[in-house]
Amino acid sequence: MRGRFARSAQSERSGTYFAQIGSRIRARRTHLGLSINSVARDLGIGADQYLLYETGAKLASELVLTRIAEYLGVPALWLSPNLALKPPNARKAMPRLGGRYRVATAEDRVNYLIDTFCKLDLEGQQQVLAVAGALAHQE
Repeated sequence: MRGRFARSAQSERSGTYFAQIGSRIRARRTHLGLSINSVARDLGIGADQYLLYETGAKLASELVLTRIAEYLGVPALWLSPNLALKPPNARKAMPRLGGRYRVATAEDRVNYLIDTFCKLDLEGQQQVLAVAGALAHQE
């Protein structure tokens, strides 16, 4: 009985994880005004299969998730609910030396960006990604 309960709790957590990824995919697809059929067709998978990913009934492979993210114009990491699920105090604030901020390493800057990004709602995250994309393509 105990083993069955443990598997049930684990599968429930997995289902929640899959559903969170699916809801991010669905939110981005609807934001872009795309239909399930057109996305599935362009990705070369069946609409029923794609719908399983979007509803969280099934988790796509890393390769398929990467293809979905590229198609939707977001980094694959953006689909990961783990970014949003980290507790707010999981990372330390910017380190200080003697009352002044020390020069932040690349890792410090990335961690700060991740923490700040996770505090935004989905729409805010999409806006930040759009700005970052535009900045990256400046000449």
